[in-house]
Amino acid sequence: MDPLSKQKFEHYLSLKPEFKSEETLHAYYMAYDQTEEEEYLIVFWREVLTEYFSHVTQKVSLRKSDLVKVFTLHNRKPAGLSAVIDELIKRESFITRDQVLSGDHYGQKQSASITSRLASALYNNTLGWLWGSPPAQSEEDDKSEIVCVEYLKRKADSILHWSHTIGKQVFSEKTLKKYLTQLKLSASDIELLLAHLKHTNSLIQEQVDLGSLKVTLIKLLPNSEEAYEITEKEKAKFILDSNIQSLSDKIEQTVAKIGRLTENIKSMLKLGSKKNALILLQQKKKLETFWEKIQQQKFLLEDQLLNLEELETHSVILDSLQIAEKAGKSLQRDLESYEDLFERIDEQKSAQEQINALFAGKVEQVEEDSVLLDELEQLEAEQVLENGQLTRAVEQQRVNVGQQKVKVEKQQREIDMLERELEELSFADTASQREEVQQKGGAGQMMYA
Repeated sequence: MDPLSKQKFEHYLSLKPEFKSEETLHAYYMAYDQTEEEEYLIVFWREVLTEYFSHVTQKVSLRKSDLVKVFTLHNRKPAGLSAVIDELIKRESFITRDQVLSGDHYGQKQSASITSRLASALYNNTLGWLWGSPPAQSEEDDKSEIVCVEYLKRKADSILHWSHTIGKQVFSEKTLKKYLTQLKLSASDIELLLAHLKHTNSLIQEQVDLGSLKVTLIKLLPNSEEAYEITEKEKAKFILDSNIQSLSDKIEQTVAKIGRLTENIKSMLKLGSKKNALILLQQKKKLETFWEKIQQQKFLLEDQLLNLEELETHSVILDSLQIAEKAGKSLQRDLESYEDLFERIDEQKSAQEQINALFAGKVEQVEEDSVLLDELEQLEAEQVLENGQLTRAVEQQRVNVGQQKVKVEKQQREIDMLERELEELSFADTASQREEVQQKGGAGQMMYA
């Protein structure tokens, strides 16, 4: 194991308390005689191995012997791990490399019995070993590679997503493998991934003639609705792209040669060797003529590629219009159907309006009765209020009349008193006048006398 993988593995183990002591290791390494724990052990090792594939090694396939060696901890060997792996293969959580390459994994399902193999593994690695016979395991079985199905599918999906992201589906086999190598995939894993994509109908291959060469074309199908074939248009685009790239490489090489010849000509002129300089100049002219020709050829191919892409665009537009036209036909109805439909709708609307009018009449009558009752109650309340006010006015009038009567009587008494006082004063004045007259009369008599 390389240092980086070892570091990742140690970090992974630090997160797994099951591997930290010999006591807990016993339950996962040797306790295969307890059949009631069997399913738990299978689930446990499936999760452990899946995480080891995807997070530690990041490889699609590993040897069974390497896995047993990796999980030999505290000098304890996982005696039943080989049997557990066999059971996981039967359950198709893991498969062998040969099953992927041959396509057997993508055929019929296999049974999932494990008891006999676990018992055999327990005996071979414990009691059988104690009795002097080492565990029987063939060299071929020890070197066989197993593949984590979950991680295999995940990596295959990432390749399809990458193809969709860059907007390219058709590659030569050599170019595709070069791209996948840049994604840090080994040649062994690339072979497995391409086989998996092929058996799951996400990849198709076809050979095409490229001049004097036969090239294997690979088409990735990120979308399941894509046509499961390499079309003539895709082949033509690939051939044009390949030839354009080849001409571009030749142009770069030719430009580099012309540059070197130019430098050599200058060197010869400095040395005074005009004859050699003339020969080199002739070669330069030939190369420049050749460069112009291949430049024109490249322009011609690029123009043809643009025409092909333009025709492809027109084809897409035409297909879209045809689909729209078919959809329009499927949705179109004759005029009579529309007229009948509108008549039925008008009848339904008319009936609904009549029903609404009936309900509205009932509602208006109820509302009118309610308004009348409210108005009657209001009038009654006003009448009661007016009666109360009238009663209070009569009572007040009575009070006012009584008060006025008392006042008048009081005033009358005062007048009577005044009249009596006046009479008394008048009587007093009269008496006094009489006395004065009498006095005056007596005095006169006395004078006469």
